[in-house]
Amino acid sequence: MRFLVFGIFGLVMLQLCACSRNGVEAPERVYAGKVVKDVCGNIMVQFTNESVTFGQFGWNDPMDSGKVYDRVFKVANPCTWGKRDTSSNIVFRLIAPNSSGQNCAMCLAFTSTPDTAYHINVVE
Repeated sequence: MRFLVFGIFGLVMLQLCACSRNGVEAPERVYAGKVVKDVCGNIMVQFTNESVTFGQFGWNDPMDSGKVYDRVFKVANPCTWGKRDTSSNIVFRLIAPNSSGQNCAMCLAFTSTPDTAYHINVVE
């Protein structure tokens, strides 16, 4: 009987863990954000909706006078990013990682970015 209870509990926990990986919600959800930084493919976006609970909180940008950001992330697929200016407002979806579109030329400039990175698809 104990084995059955623990087995059912284990299956339920496995299902719950599979539903949300890395705090990323269902890919069909659309989010609003602001481009905070874009230097040679090092793109940082901040969620503009304060109810969003993922992204990196308390990230300190040492290259911007130590300014602190909440709900920020690095764009993990800069090759499909297109041209957007810093401080642009964007609407986007979080998408599954896809390495097939990550082969593009980038300059060698460096800037600090958050450790958190998401693949996104900007909705036009």
